[in-house]
Parts: sequence; structure tokens; C-alpha cells
Amino acid sequence: VDLLHREADIALRLGRPTQPALIARHLLNVGFGLYASPAYLERAGVPNTLQALHEHDMVGLDPLHRPIAIDKTFTADGQIEGNYVYLSNSPAAQLAAVEAGFGIGVLSHRWVSMRGSLIRLFPDFNAAELELWLVSHEELRYSARIRAVSDFIADRFQADRELFERG
Repeated sequence: VDLLHREADIALRLGRPTQPALIARHLLNVGFGLYASPAYLERAGVPNTLQALHEHDMVGLDPLHRPIAIDKTFTADGQIEGNYVYLSNSPAAQLAAVEAGFGIGVLSHRWVSMRGSLIRLFPDFNAAELELWLVSHEELRYSARIRAVSDFIADRFQADRELFERG
């Protein structure tokens, strides 16, 4: 949605908006970890180091469609080492592919927690982190109804902060 053209009053954005006509409130950082399905790990084995990932099948976001903020958090070339057997421009399709046992994927802790079927590898390793911002048009800065909804959304995110950031 285009907030500048008032297609919506409030939006959630991964990464801080740069348009001067928008006001933004940092909510939290969304953490990402390495996850795999039990079926994949049974078939391919559990990697015991990050370096061992190059021996495993990987599921990823297509580099041409991945947000720049994600590229900066991975390796220099934008991908974690591994044999990429599936690339998509859709995080939902990436999650489905990992659940189906295609390979190991970098997924949002929050999304995975909602599904409950995947195993986190290297729990102390955060593969990526993106800032989550609550954004509205500056003309709505003093709107009581927008403030009430924004505060409610911010409170809900704070209540689940640990889940978003660390899984």
C-alpha cells in the first residue's frame, strides 16, 4: 500500500521508511534463524557447524526479489553457503518448501512459531535481523483514532517481542 497517496492510514514496514512525509515508530527487530523439517533432517542429517551447510540442500529467497536489508545481513554475496535447490520471491512459499522437506531455510522466528512443525538449527545463531516499523502519513500525526490503533498495535508487538526477535 502507498501511504503517501493515502491508500491506507497505517502500515507495517520491514526497514525504516525514508520518505519525509511519513512518520515511523520502531516496534522491534524481527529475527531469522535456520530451520528444517524433521523429515529433511532424518534424510540428510543434522549439520553440526555452520560450515557444514555447504553440504546441505538450502531453500532461499531469490536474490533479485529479496529486500536489501536482508542482503546486508547474510554473507557478502547475499546467501548462506549451501546447495540451493529452491528459490522463491515469496517468504510464504519459502516456508512451505522448508516444511515440505526441500532443505534448510532462513525463516522468521515468528512465522515458524505459528506453525510449530520445524526444528531450529544453531539456536544461538541469528541468520538475519530486520527492523519492523509502524508507519503513517504525517498528516495523521495528531489523529486520536490513529494514535489509539497505533498504540494498540505497538502494545501487541511488545507483548510478543521475544518471539519475534529470538524465537
